[in-house]
Amino acid sequence: MDEDYHNSFNSYKVDTDDPGVATADFAVKDESRICKFYSNQGYCRQGEYCIYKHILGETNSMILHVKEEVPTCMATLKLPKEGCTVLAQVSYAVSPSNFYLIFPYGHKSIQKLIEKGSSASKERFESLMKTLQVACSCSSFNEDRLVHKSEGELVAARSRDDERWYRAKVVGLNTERNAVRVAFPDFGDEEWVSASWVKTLETRFLRLPFQAVQACLADVEPKGSGRERTWSAEACAAFVESTAGKDLLAEVVGYSENLMRVKLHFCESGKLHSVSSCLVSSWQAQFMQQQHQSSGSGRNMPCPA
Repeated sequence: MDEDYHNSFNSYKVDTDDPGVATADFAVKDESRICKFYSNQGYCRQGEYCIYKHILGETNSMILHVKEEVPTCMATLKLPKEGCTVLAQVSYAVSPSNFYLIFPYGHKSIQKLIEKGSSASKERFESLMKTLQVACSCSSFNEDRLVHKSEGELVAARSRDDERWYRAKVVGLNTERNAVRVAFPDFGDEEWVSASWVKTLETRFLRLPFQAVQACLADVEPKGSGRERTWSAEACAAFVESTAGKDLLAEVVGYSENLMRVKLHFCESGKLHSVSSCLVSSWQAQFMQQQHQSSGSGRNMPCPA
């Protein structure tokens, strides 16, 4: 019963009596709108007055390939300016040199937020997520499940972690396992999901910019010497422990090849602490040359509320 429910043919848009489905696993959606005379002969008596599309069919092919626009995100995220200090959260981390930041309160500096109050960025994204859950739940049987997704395509995907729907991008395919690897551009992480957990993303969900920005700590590096140094598992775990679930102060040092270079600080017991200094004091990292900073405690910065 469960197998039939999740079967790729279990969709209102799949007609199992269609010979095209039986022979090619593909339901042609454009035949009813294309002039069969022009398609077969390259000529139609109606000319410009024909109500159907004039598209030539491929030789020895019953399927007409019509180019469609690939959906893209309609807006670009506004990034904090160099030298600005903003409120941020680490949404996903690989190492202190490779993690993703989100800005739930927008790109405004902490000083402007204190003066003018919070922005509506967080509320807009939360509203989008709520609407996306409803839209994907209601369209269970309206998906054309015989058409495979393509790498680079923007989709809606259901995460295995919490079974919620997110905006995603296809980055890999495994047809043998009927699985799709998707990246979540609002958070930075990737995962393999079942193809049945991937749906077409409506363009209305692409008006809000993707939220995650790739970043690195600007003032620390792995311990040791030489170019082949890498972050230890302990250092990566210490970084996650220092940043997970916290509102952080991100001081933007600069941008390099689409990578935001930052110094991160968190508030604990009313004092401000540097994430980099915590890594160095626990022997998990070392300061870069000419980048040595104090621990950050007692710096003249307001703590996140």
